[in-house]
Amino acid sequence: MGTQFFWFYDVLAAAIIVAAVFACYKRGFVAVLLGLLSIVIAFAAASILSEPISAFVYEKFIAENVSAALTENVTVIDKLEAVRSLGDLHPDKMLLGGVTMAGLDKTPDSAGKITVDLSSADFSQTGLTYDEAADLGFDTDRVSLSNMNLGRVNITAAELEKADFDRLLMAKALAGTGEQSLLEKLREILAGILPVEVSDSVMAGAVTALMIGETEADDAGTRPIAGIVSDIVIRPLFISLLKAIAFAVVFAAAMLIMSIVVRFARALRFVPLIGPVNAFLGGLAGLAEALVILLIIAEVMHIIILATGNSIVFLNTMTTEQTVLFKYIYNFNPLGLTN
Repeated sequence: MGTQFFWFYDVLAAAIIVAAVFACYKRGFVAVLLGLLSIVIAFAAASILSEPISAFVYEKFIAENVSAALTENVTVIDKLEAVRSLGDLHPDKMLLGGVTMAGLDKTPDSAGKITVDLSSADFSQTGLTYDEAADLGFDTDRVSLSNMNLGRVNITAAELEKADFDRLLMAKALAGTGEQSLLEKLREILAGILPVEVSDSVMAGAVTALMIGETEADDAGTRPIAGIVSDIVIRPLFISLLKAIAFAVVFAAAMLIMSIVVRFARALRFVPLIGPVNAFLGGLAGLAEALVILLIIAEVMHIIILATGNSIVFLNTMTTEQTVLFKYIYNFNPLGLTN
């Protein structure tokens, strides 16, 4: 999914580093230091404050409306309740083209994904009933549980950390492949709630979470479906968007405040450093400035990728992981802002 263009990010990173080092070499150390301190302080303030600000805004002004909107859609909620019961199925008894799950090739590709062909899937021994298949949107008058064409499914390493391969495969296969897919019904609800379109991978993640039990029980023993959908799909997307806005606002405000402080500190640039030494130290400071800029770019990419469920061609984790240099910057997340 755009992984062949991974080199763009390495070229961009190299260009930013070279340009920053050259420009700062010309400006000198003292001038660069003041500007760099402003960026670092503004970035740290925006990174630290964007999370609590976005969470506060969501809980205070958005969460209640989201819960009400989900609860009103009784039909879809009832179907999601039915999906939760599918966690009792036996995925190890699936047959794919006559091959058992134990004999299935589970070798990941170069992007770390395992692609499985489900064009001839046999669910007849898993415990899945025709009524349950109907709840998932399948036309049970035309579909046989012993020979279902469910296309292809991709499973990532990150998903395998949440559940075993067999259960993930079955959950993802059944979550979004019915002719009147449950995901389409869920999309209709979310379209009236969210400011952006939700990718299939994000919505399938919510349905998959129900099947594999990736939820915590409440005092009554099971969490309300509306709460699960809200927490897994809606809240992360809203929080990502709010974090991006809060980050930009706080960063701009902090830079404005620091620019005022810097005006009073510019007298430091007259410290009598020898010209070549000042220029050399300026180049080193330029390297640090370039890294800060790249970290900001990586943080914005994190937020966009999270909000779009890794669905944008060229802008996804599969592409960044193919890079030689940029992946180290992208994966460096010292403050844990996008975990």
